[in-house]
Amino acid sequence: MEPANGYNNTDELQDLLKKVSQLEKAVTGDSAPEQRSLTERIASLENEVTQLRGSNQNKDKTEATNNTLPKSTIPEVRRVAWSDFKNWYNEDDARYAIEALYVGSDLSDEVRREHQRRRRSTASQTPEGSSKQITEQEMSRRWIYRFRVQSRAVLAILSQHLRQNWDDEIRTFIRPFRPLISLHDKMKDSLAELERKWADQEKIDADLVKQTVNTPQPNKDGTITGTPSTLEPTNTLTSPDTDCSQKLHAPEDSIIALREMRCYIKFMEDEVMPIQSRLASCTAETPPKVRWDDLWCLFERGQYVFTPVDPSKRTGNIRQPDQPQTPDEDDDNNDSVDWFICESDPEPERGSYSLDLWCYHIDYDGRAFRPVFDLISIDYYHGEKEVDSLVAYPLKFARDEHQILERLHSRGESFKKYIHTSRSFYSGRSLDDKDARHYEGEVIIDFEEALVHRPDWMPNWLMYTTFRSEFPSTLDDFPIKKWTRTNEKTSALEVSEILQKDDGVEIASFNDSLREDSFLVAWKEWDKPGLETKPPAIEIVDPVLLPQRLLAYFLRERKFCKIDVNFLQPVKKQMAFDDLKIDPRNKRLVRSLVHSHFQSKKTGKIGGSKQITQDIIQGKANNLIILLHGVPGVGKTATAEAVAEVNDKPLFPITCGDLGLEPEDIENRLTEIFQLANRWNCVLLLDEADVFLAARRTEDLKRNALVSVFLRILEYYNGILILTTNRVGTIDEAFQSRIHTMLYYPRLTFEQTKEIFTMNIRKLEAIESQRSQDTGQPPMKINEHDILIFAQDHFERDEDGRWNGRQIRNAFQIASSMARYEWFRENDDTANIEVPPILNSKYFERVASTAYEFNDYLKAARGKDNPELAHERSERADHFESPRMYSETWSPRPKLHRRPHQTHYNSYGTYDGGRSRLSTDTRARYDDDQGERPYGHGRNSSYSARDSSNTPPRREGIRDSTSPGFSDQGSARIRRNPSPEAEDRVFRR
Repeated sequence: MEPANGYNNTDELQDLLKKVSQLEKAVTGDSAPEQRSLTERIASLENEVTQLRGSNQNKDKTEATNNTLPKSTIPEVRRVAWSDFKNWYNEDDARYAIEALYVGSDLSDEVRREHQRRRRSTASQTPEGSSKQITEQEMSRRWIYRFRVQSRAVLAILSQHLRQNWDDEIRTFIRPFRPLISLHDKMKDSLAELERKWADQEKIDADLVKQTVNTPQPNKDGTITGTPSTLEPTNTLTSPDTDCSQKLHAPEDSIIALREMRCYIKFMEDEVMPIQSRLASCTAETPPKVRWDDLWCLFERGQYVFTPVDPSKRTGNIRQPDQPQTPDEDDDNNDSVDWFICESDPEPERGSYSLDLWCYHIDYDGRAFRPVFDLISIDYYHGEKEVDSLVAYPLKFARDEHQILERLHSRGESFKKYIHTSRSFYSGRSLDDKDARHYEGEVIIDFEEALVHRPDWMPNWLMYTTFRSEFPSTLDDFPIKKWTRTNEKTSALEVSEILQKDDGVEIASFNDSLREDSFLVAWKEWDKPGLETKPPAIEIVDPVLLPQRLLAYFLRERKFCKIDVNFLQPVKKQMAFDDLKIDPRNKRLVRSLVHSHFQSKKTGKIGGSKQITQDIIQGKANNLIILLHGVPGVGKTATAEAVAEVNDKPLFPITCGDLGLEPEDIENRLTEIFQLANRWNCVLLLDEADVFLAARRTEDLKRNALVSVFLRILEYYNGILILTTNRVGTIDEAFQSRIHTMLYYPRLTFEQTKEIFTMNIRKLEAIESQRSQDTGQPPMKINEHDILIFAQDHFERDEDGRWNGRQIRNAFQIASSMARYEWFRENDDTANIEVPPILNSKYFERVASTAYEFNDYLKAARGKDNPELAHERSERADHFESPRMYSETWSPRPKLHRRPHQTHYNSYGTYDGGRSRLSTDTRARYDDDQGERPYGHGRNSSYSARDSSNTPPRREGIRDSTSPGFSDQGSARIRRNPSPEAEDRVFRR
């Protein structure tokens, strides 16, 4: 023997040789010849081990697929725990017609212990334990979890009903046994057929066996054969009834099949069917506790599913259940809709599982009602849970089922109503996921347009399709160990276990839903491509299944949002035009123009042909553009609101801030807004439009671009656009030809002021009446006469401090708040709670005093009042008064005649309903750059606003605050003197 290289120590070498000899004996059964070298002996061992490994792998493959049905079965049920379910300790264990697994709360411990035992044991070791069934006492603490069908006849009949072609292999069914429950009635019919055909023959065979056992016949040698253990009843494989033999075929058509079917049906009715019947019999008064494995039995096709709390933020919604799906399918990456069961075999330590309820609810897409695919997941949980503690459960288990149905039915009917009522009023919180906020104002319900602008809001519409009913199977990761003992050796053969999925039941149920649900049937016919059919009628739409959410455009915020149908209400009809205190001629003019425009659009829609216009080039817009200009707070914006209200059209207000300042942004935004306004027949209001109307200048290219964009888009707008401005003097001359009419709103007269005070008194009385009903407190007493005296005194007291309509409204809000606050302070002991608060002129005097102080401060800071500043900047002429103002009839423009030269003075004429007052302002105005030189605003005066380098140029003929006014006797106008030597003169007609 040659020494091993690297081993100088003799003891180590001897130990190595000894170990090699032991391995050779263990592997080959004999020691290697001593004359072979150590290297050769090790190489031989490696070869032997490789061959053994390959042999074992081939053997394991053969044994793992050895799952064929036994040749004969015992028509009984073997009830076992996990360890005995996964181990066959003798031949009889594998021969029971049904082998049922019963588990308890410690199933995970049982599985873990079996795993550990298998890792410790080898094929040559004796198994720990022997075959045993669980006792009746143990049954009370356990429940059925799986059962294995080993009967050839039962599996053959099941495969016929399921229209499957199963091989002769054992199959294991998993709780909740969907296909078996759904086929139970058919299986009972099959048993009845077997009973009819084979029951009599079975009785005859039983009598024959009994007779043979009682009278044994001796043989010639004197021995007796035919003991009870060896005699078997007749097994006729062909039916005596040839007329019925075509329905059942061997081996499912025999006495053995009859006995095994009896065993199966009894087991189902004793152990499986009560799972469903127990849950079906429960009510809201006696809600059941349910295991996760039994949830399928809880949900029936066609019933309402209630989700009081939902992870996807649905609150109080109803869903119509269809089918669940397997957890291994990726919902986010799957374009098709697959209708399958939710779980394969939920066991501990195998990851997370959930029951996925595939349901539908009904939504609207702007054209028709359509079903929406919806998924509700219930995660796996251990033990039992109260039904009403689940994230979703059948509505019949809700304690207030009838109230919920009534509420949701009412909500659904409101949904149906408002989708056909585009203009509505909303006051409540939105349902937006990220930007939820409170909204109050008019909204436009428009699903189609909302889904175009917000495609991420598109519902997951249910696509109509039917599926083949398939019943796939899978191999369990935990095989069966079949123990055998031969030649005094015990070995374990692994038998693969086929887990039968029950997906086909859910697919068949889904297909039935498409065929039986009246709404789905109507939708199916409408959704067929290439066919022009009517969408599902609104009468067959179940209002309970309609959502809480509507898609709307909030006009004030200029954005689409999700709103709650519960906070919608119809727009209240008001008499806004009657309350509008403006020139009555302007009222008639605006109403006639707007009415004519809408009638023209309506006629065009009815006729269908292209309308003839007065444009030379066809294709331009048939629009109406009105410019309202004047001092703030005299009814310009209110006119637009009244126009929209009287024509029952939405008012679409926009501001310059909504459009941006970049030409490209303005063009895109304006185009979008004009399209929406035209689609909804809105009255479009561009408030404070002077930014886009301002005259273009060579030194300001950006402003020029803004004005040009606005002019171009305005040319092709097909709706009504009302522009308001208090800086009309700055507008570009190109707008004058594009604006159909321009109406001037002067300062309020006393009669207008008095009417506005009276109108606000009536509104405050209505507010106080409503407050009294809500709070039980006495309504405020309003001293109308005293307040109107204050209104007249305030109007005459200071011409520059007169209130406009907006200031009068604000004064009423402030004065009433002060009056109520003082009443609360005086009655905090509730002793004089019956004495109402009183609103009189003293509170308005306080408001006026504060306003005077602020106006005086501004004038001191600026050096001039607002009218003077506006005129100086060529923005407007506040004291301009037309001879046609406030006349109820149209009259030609009066001719003005020159009078002899008069000394120039500043005068203001004020129309006050019959009274006139001419006030002369003798104060000189001074310009900062010209020293102490006084100035006027005439053609030949020593100073003009153009002389100031700080003010923009203004157009000729604009009157300033020093121009004369008019009385009720006539009017005065400035006439240009043709002589350069002549001075400006004032004439009275």
